[in-house]
Amino acid sequence: MEIDGAAFHTGRQALRRDRQRNNMTIISGYTVLRFCYEDVMFSPDRVLAAVLAVLGGRPIR
Repeated sequence: MEIDGAAFHTGRQALRRDRQRNNMTIISGYTVLRFCYEDVMFSPDRVLAAVLAVLGGRPIR
């Protein structure tokens, strides 16, 4: 799991690097869920429900 934060996307280069890394994980066969800090801290039940929905019936890599 990766938690996105605005502080790490202060420039175009950082955003581009993050998108390339995200694309490579998907190409490698991983499912990517991205959450903001506020989601994890203030809506953990919703985050957990999303994770469990993706994992339902899938092997964990």
